[in-house]
Amino acid sequence: MKTIKYTLAKFMVAAIVAVVLVGCKKEGEPQADNGNPTEINDYLNDEIVSRLVGFNKLVTAYRENPSAMKSDETMPADEAVANISDLFNVVYGQATEYYEAVSTHEFTIELPLNGNGEVLTSDVAVAYEQVIENAREAFLNDGFSSDKGYLSLTIETENMRGDALSLNCKGTSGKIGKVVDTLPYHPFDTTDIWKYKFPLGRCTEGGFDSGADKQIEENIYWKIYQQMALPPRPGGHWEYVDLTPRTFDGTGYPNLFYRHSMYGECIDWTDMNLYFNGEMECLYNLVPNNTGLAGYHLVSCIITGDEIGIDPNRYLYHQTQATYARLVFVLDELIEEQNLIEH
Repeated sequence: MKTIKYTLAKFMVAAIVAVVLVGCKKEGEPQADNGNPTEINDYLNDEIVSRLVGFNKLVTAYRENPSAMKSDETMPADEAVANISDLFNVVYGQATEYYEAVSTHEFTIELPLNGNGEVLTSDVAVAYEQVIENAREAFLNDGFSSDKGYLSLTIETENMRGDALSLNCKGTSGKIGKVVDTLPYHPFDTTDIWKYKFPLGRCTEGGFDSGADKQIEENIYWKIYQQMALPPRPGGHWEYVDLTPRTFDGTGYPNLFYRHSMYGECIDWTDMNLYFNGEMECLYNLVPNNTGLAGYHLVSCIITGDEIGIDPNRYLYHQTQATYARLVFVLDELIEEQNLIEH
């Protein structure tokens, strides 16, 4: 069984931008590694690639002759899910391109469980093919007609009835562009006085297709995409694996939007810059280092305006959903990149 949902979330470039945050970092404090990809741990890289080479052989064998698969061979469910998402990203992902606009989509498939909480390898192979099929359908219908790329796929699981896992897949594709790093450290000026969430718009007039949450988010995306545009390395390709979500807001981190409703919905341009830099500090430093993801790369973020409580104790805030991943280098002779449209 499968369900599919599409959500278009384009971030169009008026002035393509990139940022280097230097603000509040302490000397000697570990940094989230969105820098030089050649500094990857070779042992970890080889271990991940070895696992995916084995899984690639399994799904290739199934694709060529399903009846030849062992009927009773199993693997742990968490290993199966990791293999599906990681191999998909290594084969079809184009994570290190620069995207000037993106579109997101979601779909769900089921993976049967046996009595021991494991899954048959044949069912895992079937699920992998279903993921490819659904992602390809979404990719073909993402609204972009040329220069298309598939950024990444993440999978979150939910136990359905005890005898099946729901694989909730979230993918991002987009239009590949050219990097231009021209963003100032403070991207907002006196014209940027926004209500705190989409689609409330500006506090003056116009801009009703946006809000402070999406304005900050879009400026952060230019930084993410700029750092994804890594130089090619002969004989192989860089890809993201082990995609891991993190959610945070101003209740646990400084300089993020969080205020009592009595102070109103409008955020002036100086505070827009404050919250932009607060988000950057959290995304690239505080959150990965505080949640066990030091050394991971930031892949994406979604900032959403929301509220909690009721009057007279109602608070407005921005919640950020970030996705981090490990960057691995895969030799073409081991696992070759493929174009999802041509699959």
